Amino acid sequence: MGRGTTGAKAGAVAGILYGVVLSVLTEIILFVDKSSIMSALSVYAKDFSTAGITLSASSLYNSEVAIAPVGLIIEGIIGGLILGAIFGLAVHRIPGRNDKVKGVAFGIILWLLFDVLLGFLSRTEYGSTYYVLTVAAGLVSVAIYGYVLGALFGKWCVEPSPQEQKDTFQFNP
Repeated sequence: MGRGTTGAKAGAVAGILYGVVLSVLTEIILFVDKSSIMSALSVYAKDFSTAGITLSASSLYNSEVAIAPVGLIIEGIIGGLILGAIFGLAVHRIPGRNDKVKGVAFGIILWLLFDVLLGFLSRTEYGSTYYVLTVAAGLVSVAIYGYVLGALFGKWCVEPSPQEQKDTFQFNP
C-alpha cells in the first residue's frame, strides 16, 4: 500500500474521532452562545419569510442542534480521507521528529487555514464570542485529529528498505 493510501486510511479513522470530538464541542457552543446564534438566525428567518417560506429562528436553531453532529462526523470522514492522503504524500516535507509530531503540525496548519482565517468571516455574523469558541474547539479537534493521524500513519505505513528492493529486482536477458 502506498503512503497516500495509508494516509487516507489513517485520515478516515482520525476523521471519525475528529467529527465526534467537534460534534460534542459544537453542541456545547450552541448551548453556551445560544442568544447570539438566535439573533443571527432571526435575520435568516426574516429572509426566508420574504421569499414566502415560514421559518422561525428557534426552528432553525433546533435543526442546527440536531443536524450538526451528523454533518460534522461525515465532514470528518470525507475530509479525513482527503487530508490524510495529502498528509501521507507530504509527510517527509512536514517538520517534526516523528509522525505524531508531524500529524499535529499538519493539524495546526489546517486549523490556521480553515478555522482561524476562514472562520473569521463568521465573526461578523455570529459575534466574537462564537468565533473564539469555534476557534478553540477547532484547535482541540485538529490537535487530536493530527495526533491520531500521525500515530496511525506511523503504525500502518511500511516503507520498503532499499536492500529489499534491490534483492527483488532482476534483469531478464
